[in-house]
Amino acid sequence: MRDEAGFSLFRGYDARVWAMDRRVCVTALLGISVSMIMKYFDNVVKCFGGSLILYTTTLTSMLLFGSKVDAAFILGLLVYSISSYFYAGDHIGKLSTYERYADEIEALVRTKERGAAEMARLKAAEAAAAEVEAAATIGKRASGGDEDARTP
Repeated sequence: MRDEAGFSLFRGYDARVWAMDRRVCVTALLGISVSMIMKYFDNVVKCFGGSLILYTTTLTSMLLFGSKVDAAFILGLLVYSISSYFYAGDHIGKLSTYERYADEIEALVRTKERGAAEMARLKAAEAAAAEVEAAATIGKRASGGDEDARTP
């Protein structure tokens, strides 16, 4: 990729630069994955994912690199994990509440749908009656006046 003046696009690239490029690409992919998590899931999933990433990274670095983990790190990991759990709340309790009242909720939804259908039917009937009345008024005017006024 040299031009006539001797310029090369990749001049000066060595192993350190390629390593930095890989780090930049990995960081960009991490950002894209976080944005997808935030778009398709919620913040609770991100918190639990953060806890899993910390556990996985710690275990991997201990097994592959022989890293030593001290008590302060374990305490911080536990605090982070417990706070993520508290942030998430009691989802099982919320689900059981929905299951307990599912029949009533569905009955309310059906009632609302029937009421909306009835309202639409009434509005359509009202519009049709208004059109008939308007057509009758136009017909009276076209026939020469108000017929009700002539009849005793």
